[in-house]
Amino acid sequence: MLSYTDEFVVSHATDIIGKPVEITPVGHHQIGRNLVYKVTTGETVFILKYYFKPNKCANEIRTSKLLEEAGIACPKVLCSGITSDGFDYALIEFVDGETLLSVQDKLSQIELSEIYRSMGETLAKIHNIRTFDHFKTWEVTEENKEWVFNFKKAVRKDIDRFFNRYDEDSCDDYQTFKTGYDQFIKNIDLFDQVKTAVLCHHDFSARNMMVKKENGFYRLKAVFDFEHSQPSADILDFIDTSIMIKDSVPQYLDDFSTGYLKNRSTTYENMNELERLASIYIPIVICSWSKENAPDFYEFGLNLLKQNI
Repeated sequence: MLSYTDEFVVSHATDIIGKPVEITPVGHHQIGRNLVYKVTTGETVFILKYYFKPNKCANEIRTSKLLEEAGIACPKVLCSGITSDGFDYALIEFVDGETLLSVQDKLSQIELSEIYRSMGETLAKIHNIRTFDHFKTWEVTEENKEWVFNFKKAVRKDIDRFFNRYDEDSCDDYQTFKTGYDQFIKNIDLFDQVKTAVLCHHDFSARNMMVKKENGFYRLKAVFDFEHSQPSADILDFIDTSIMIKDSVPQYLDDFSTGYLKNRSTTYENMNELERLASIYIPIVICSWSKENAPDFYEFGLNLLKQNI
């Protein structure tokens, strides 16, 4: 788990920016996946993010650049590097506002309807940026060329990797995950219809939407957090977001879908079966790391899995 003292972060941020700074932790440090700080010089505010896992910073840099070129509002990565102990970091533009998750309980129906419609439009625009001939990675290598050009093979490799984290002897819910895994493999041919990869966010949820009140009305201002972003299947990204909306604010799912379909059509068959398959895959992924660090998220994933097996 990545852990730095405040003294280290202040010293490191001062070295990067060249001015004395004050820091405020933001984000979910207890999860241990990264450390995020609001950094203030007195004149300017930045976000400084440290990445526990390799390639996450590269995902952030590549994706934010593509979104910026496409005119989609997102924070710019200003600079990046590697700490003395070998972890990636990025200094990121600060976008003023509040996360949708932190304020949506106090927003009006009209505001939320418009925001979720805008979210759908924005996700479609991200998916429309460009296509790729490979899935689940940015680079084609000798090691991944056997599976990277076929989504079914890529997602099979992915779910195998996550399912193998569950230990039959120590995991109380192992049989539930095993049942889900077996049903996923049995129905994986549904993904044969996915032929082309697009840029996917992979965490397009209310906690990664920045909203701001302007002229008395909250609106979506920017999308952030691209550490999971990479070429993948649009349908998986779309269903992932739909699941999160259905769980928290189901009354706005139609607004999200309407916004998405305004900018991008879906031509997949058997959508109900695809949604069920994704609703098995997603819990197996998120529960593989969250039981200790994010128990509420683990329970969400476990309940979602039980509803779909």
